[in-house]
This record gives sequence, structure tokens and C-alpha cells, in this order.
Amino acid sequence: MRRWLPWVLLALAGLAAVGGWSLYQRHQMLTRAAALLDDVDVDVSLHGVELSRGAEGRTEWRMKADAAHYAQDTGIVAVDNPRILYYLKDDGGEIAVNATSGEVDQESGNASLWPDVDIVSGPNRARAARLDYSSAERRIVLTGDVRLERPDMTLDAPRVVLHLDTNDVDADGGVQSVFFNMTVPAAGAASAAAPAKKAAAKPAKKSVKKSTKKSAKKPAAKAATKANGKE
Repeated sequence: MRRWLPWVLLALAGLAAVGGWSLYQRHQMLTRAAALLDDVDVDVSLHGVELSRGAEGRTEWRMKADAAHYAQDTGIVAVDNPRILYYLKDDGGEIAVNATSGEVDQESGNASLWPDVDIVSGPNRARAARLDYSSAERRIVLTGDVRLERPDMTLDAPRVVLHLDTNDVDADGGVQSVFFNMTVPAAGAASAAAPAKKAAAKPAKKSVKKSTKKSAKKPAAKAATKANGKE
């Protein structure tokens, strides 16, 4: 047994050396891989994503998309079928936006959506070919065959700006608008007032005729009395 002990120890030492060399090689490979990852931008693709942005305890917008692709070199998130909720100031409601595709800048919070942009806010609706949102200015710029629809009007323009903090709307160039239900109440009031005026005028005419007949009869009676007295 003692005769074999040196050989066993030598074999164990060899295995340890081989194992150490293997661990060293693995460490070197991991080190090289980490160095390569530092030099190469890694893009990430996700399915069924949800993004949001907020500041000072208030949510600015919230987005859901069927898929997203994040580019590390630009910080841009490309999304498919995005659905965004923009929140108005002081709990003034929200604006729901749907589109076919778009991009979101994670750093600035700006977003661009296209095409077939559809916007709904309460009873109001808008359609456009493209939407560009500025987080710093809190405004939405719609371009490309923009159409706004409200219960009392429709507006068509090549460019419309929606200011989210003030609820103001600016339309530029070639604006066409149609207003609904603006003259119907006035016409109805005028037609209803006209018969009332005619009905009030009729009694006045009758009283004038009666007074005229009475005044005409009295002088004739006096003239007949004088004539009888003289005879």
C-alpha cells in the first residue's frame, strides 16, 4: 500500500493542476466576453410590454404595446400597436391614443406614433396620420389629414396642436370647420314669437273699429235733435 501512495498523490496533483487550468481558461473566457459586451450594444425585444412616465408624484403618460424593441445605442423603444393614455393637468381627464406603430424616447419622454392615429377624449375624437408628443412642452402635434370631431362641430386641417395643460387647440393652414345646431334654436324662437305678435294685434284692431263707430254715431244723433227742435 505504501508503495502505491506516491503515485496516488501524484495523480491527484495532476488532476488538481488540470482542474485549475480549466478554471483559469473559463475565467479568461468570461473576462473576454465581458469586454466584448462593453464594446457591443445589446438590443432587447419584449412582448406585451407596459411603459409609464411621471414626475413630481404625477403620472404623465402610460403606454401598453403588443411588442417592443429597445435599442441601447439610441435609447429608443420601437413599439407595435401602442395604446397610450396622456393624463391632463389637475385630474382633468385623459386622452387615449391608438396607432399602428411608434417610438418612445426613454430619456426625454417624447413619443411619435404613426400611422392611423386615433384619439378619444370624452365625447371628442380626432384622427391623423402622425402624432408627435413633446414631454417638455406637454403638447401633442397632429399632422396629415387631421380631423377633429365634437358634438357641435367638425374641423379639418393639415396640422393641429393640442395643449394638454391648458386644453387649447391650434389649427394651422387650410382649416375647414362645420358647426352643428347653431341656428335651429334661434329660428324656432322666431317662429314661435311671430304667432304671438299676430294674436296680440287682432284685439287692438277690433277696439279701434268699435270706438270709431261710436264716435261717428253721436254727432248724427245731435244733429237730428236740433232739427226736431227747430221744427
